[in-house]
Amino acid sequence: MDVPGYRVIRELGRCGMATVYLALQESLQRHVALKVMSAELARDADFRGRFLREAQLVARLVHPHIVTVHDFGSAGDLYFLSMEYLPGGTLKERIGRGLPPAQATAILAPVAKALAHAHRQGVVHRDIKPQNIMFRDDGSPVLTDFGIARLLTSDTQLTATGVTIGSPRYMSPEQVMGQPVDGRSDLFSLGIVLYEMLTGTVPWVDTDHPITMALKLCSEPVPPLPAGLARYQGVLDRLVAKQPAERYPDADALAAELQRLAQAEQAAAAADATVLYVPRPTAGRAGERPGRGGRRALLGAAGALVLAGLGAALYLASDRLPDQRETAVSDEAEKKRLEAERLEAERLAAEQKRLEAERLAAEQKRREAEQLAAEQKRIEADRLAAEQ
Repeated sequence: MDVPGYRVIRELGRCGMATVYLALQESLQRHVALKVMSAELARDADFRGRFLREAQLVARLVHPHIVTVHDFGSAGDLYFLSMEYLPGGTLKERIGRGLPPAQATAILAPVAKALAHAHRQGVVHRDIKPQNIMFRDDGSPVLTDFGIARLLTSDTQLTATGVTIGSPRYMSPEQVMGQPVDGRSDLFSLGIVLYEMLTGTVPWVDTDHPITMALKLCSEPVPPLPAGLARYQGVLDRLVAKQPAERYPDADALAAELQRLAQAEQAAAAADATVLYVPRPTAGRAGERPGRGGRRALLGAAGALVLAGLGAALYLASDRLPDQRETAVSDEAEKKRLEAERLEAERLAAEQKRLEAERLAAEQKRREAEQLAAEQKRIEADRLAAEQ
């Protein structure tokens, strides 16, 4: 395949109307994901328009957790979209390898922020699923594939009335029925993704027929989570409510809830990791072996309870307990505390670096969006000039 300015290295995957390749952008010597439209679909003006529209939509969405578009163009019958290469794989792959439940909130909170940004720009994604959430090298999640996204303010009708478009297992009831959708439809889909992250499978996994799946999505509640995951049930229930009005009002509210849940999980994990000090056992009476005096003292106290009553039992018990208990924190606990402080300092430093990198990436994305808009204007001007 010959795409001017790019050297195709290998295929990365296929989606509904295009194939994605790993390629080298020769001018900048950087790896990119090159999305090339199917030659058959490229002959259809409607699909060409949808492909261009995806490039324009993503170019306007400047956000650290939305994929960056570098370039859009055509060469003969080839129409291509050059995007940021995301080497960390997909969320679907991570779920397949086994994903700890605690990571669900850490991954979905920034995705919710990305959706909030898109919704504020009037863009509904309409195809939220694990395959469309990918990762950079640093592990940060990125929302991708806006191929069937729609502008809420657009008059363009990409699908006929009553026709559904999207991935059936993740679609909202209103999307299944071909009704108008808004950002809350994306939240329902994100709820199904959350269910899959927590359980390793989608709801109604044994249902394959699209009509049966549509009926379940529209009429049956999503199966409850296992008891061990009950702390996520409230968030899930609100995300997958059948009526949009019963879901979170927007993705910002969801992101805030996910962050609160993530903080609670971190606090619980820190509490579980706390080292409790247990005093060393002391010797019993003379002649007893060290370590067994406590057991014999308790047996003696129990016998005294029967023979002499509670007062004598307390006396005997007190006679055998050590006069003082150690209260200092053990050396091992202190070492762990210092290590935890060191790790926290490193984490904060890494977080500062990440935020700075995100700021620089957003600035770079803004500049590239401006360049892409200028290039599109130039192409349109050339086309008009050629027609004249």
